[in-house]
Amino acid sequence: MKNKFEDKPVSAISRRRFLRTSGALGLATATGGMSEIIFADGKKILRVRSFADIRSLDPAFSLGVVDEEIHSCIYSKLIQFKPGRKWDYELDAAESIKQVSKTKIDFRLKKGIMFSGGYGELTTMDVNYSF
Repeated sequence: MKNKFEDKPVSAISRRRFLRTSGALGLATATGGMSEIIFADGKKILRVRSFADIRSLDPAFSLGVVDEEIHSCIYSKLIQFKPGRKWDYELDAAESIKQVSKTKIDFRLKKGIMFSGGYGELTTMDVNYSF
């Protein structure tokens, strides 16, 4: 297949295309990622800027990195990775957690984790439903 502007095949990479792509990747790497999370003026407002629109607010139907970055800002998890530590975790919504078998995890939730909009306290039945 030929490109209508050149006599070269479409799959051939021109110097201009290579420089444009590598420059974009270098810029993304230099800026430390594709999203930005800031708290607005000490208020209880969380602003998240990402390189694309979120496609699903339901974590069960996450469609990639953009969705997962926003989910991590608004949803509690039983555990989460410790910042800067590979494969090490810390408790988040769980007060305690223990893997009993390959298919069973026992956990105790922290008290006082509330749903927004006045829907009450998070229960183990809520967590069970989400799985």
